[in-house]
Amino acid sequence: MNFGRKLKKLREKKEITQQELANLLKVGRSTIAGYETKNKQPDYDKLQKLANYFNVSIDYLIGESASSIIEDKLEELEMTLEELAKKSGVPLAFFKNLDEIVPDFEIDLGEQCYTYITTIAWILGIPCSRLRLAFARQEIPSNQYPNCTSTAKEDFNQPTTPEATIENVIHDDPELLSFFQELKKRDDLQLMFKQTKDLSPDSIKRIIRYVKMVEDEEKT
Repeated sequence: MNFGRKLKKLREKKEITQQELANLLKVGRSTIAGYETKNKQPDYDKLQKLANYFNVSIDYLIGESASSIIEDKLEELEMTLEELAKKSGVPLAFFKNLDEIVPDFEIDLGEQCYTYITTIAWILGIPCSRLRLAFARQEIPSNQYPNCTSTAKEDFNQPTTPEATIENVIHDDPELLSFFQELKKRDDLQLMFKQTKDLSPDSIKRIIRYVKMVEDEEKT
């Protein structure tokens, strides 16, 4: 499902008009119509507003979250979530709560989460590396930690670009830093870099390591 169809589905589920959504983004109704019918994609700030409003991730909106990838493939195969759960042996609750599962925090499930994801990818014919990476990127929303605030001085001293944020986090890992110097030249990963501003340092390292692992596997 492309961005336009996904946006329209979310809007209709929330029972709001294109004009009401346009008012939220401070754009014209024709802009919303363009998003939905011509699959035009808004800039990062508007994507963030849409994600917050519909209570989904940006990855979900652009079709790159684990749940979105699975949802789109199910639609293509004309398969229900219940059928997939039965065929894969993965609990239905896992699918229904997938967007809220954050790998680093699921201590009890541990590697079982990735075992589930690998099984799902195999059954649906999705590249395993794509689905695992999408799952690895999932984060707990920052608004769940209202006490984790920084001072004005701390904010001023923070890196000013997503790339600088990543480099600041991985500066103590020469191998990872060297890999990232090449990675940041890729235009197809710019949106992912922008999303790091709300990620924890551990999660940033985890994502870059995982991207490196995928890249290394594809070279062999």
